[in-house]
Amino acid sequence: MRSRIERTRTANLAATASRRSKGLQHLAIALTVIAATAYAPPPAIAQQPAAVQPSSPAVALAPHRAVYEISLDQARGGTAVTDMSGRMVYELTGSTCDGYTQNMRFVTRMSTQEGVVLSDMRSSSWEDGVAKLFRFTSSQYKDAKLSESTQGDAARADGGGEVVVDLTKPGKKAVKLKQGIYFPIQHSIALLAAARKGETVFQADLYENRVQVSFDNVLAHLPHIASGKVRCLAVTTKTRSPLLPEAPTMAEAGVPGFESATNYTLFAPRALAPEIVARLNAAGNEAVADTDFRERMLKLGIVPVGSTVAEARGRMEAEVKRWAEVIRKGGIKPS
Repeated sequence: MRSRIERTRTANLAATASRRSKGLQHLAIALTVIAATAYAPPPAIAQQPAAVQPSSPAVALAPHRAVYEISLDQARGGTAVTDMSGRMVYELTGSTCDGYTQNMRFVTRMSTQEGVVLSDMRSSSWEDGVAKLFRFTSSQYKDAKLSESTQGDAARADGGGEVVVDLTKPGKKAVKLKQGIYFPIQHSIALLAAARKGETVFQADLYENRVQVSFDNVLAHLPHIASGKVRCLAVTTKTRSPLLPEAPTMAEAGVPGFESATNYTLFAPRALAPEIVARLNAAGNEAVADTDFRERMLKLGIVPVGSTVAEARGRMEAEVKRWAEVIRKGGIKPS
């Protein structure tokens, strides 16, 4: 099922992307992105609380209201839904001083082969400006009858420690969460603060010592590795990275058999004539060997590797076999 979302009034921006995939045949060029394990040394002074205090300039969220009209564009894949329409309303009010309130209501009318289903989801929450208190309530109605209700609050311990969640609906229950949990508004502010610096929230947490270890693309951390802000413990590829030749592989660091990398392989339609495949393979290998091309790829954190068609196919088959075993042993199921 694919839905079309039309914005009628909003203060937000949205972007959409689509992906298409087809059956393809391997060609013999692979561009490997090196991933690295980065480590942030513990600070010399006491660690800052987990509550995020965005660096200057401070991030302030502006009160706003957004309304989305939703309709079904196309149903496919054997879904039982034949028609769907609805409206979602989101509202943010408040300030850092008074705390922020978020209200959302999502109403849909869905037609199936068994009849029409009316759904009404409502949620409201309040969060203080220093990420210590959070109150929330949500309810869901089906065909105008209440089917689910949740209510509670959460409080962060002094010093940015663990978060205690007290549920009052549907039943009384207390849950303790570890340090480093973000409340919704706090997370939004952290996202914006990190984006201003060209970072992700996880990278910001690493650089500011809120987390100690990260698995990430090495390119994102190169400037901070060079400055000494973080230290590369190992790269996860089979061989050392030309970007960090002094960094050991995971096997060299004491974890034999650990290998993980993102491979970009050139593909073509399955029915492509063998002589055309051979010509494309030769052109790809020629490009990989070009000095200017290699330098440009390395600046992007990509290590160009040429090969034959058979080698590329073998590498893909080995990857499928290896990760299939990981999925089997881990009992991983589709969500």
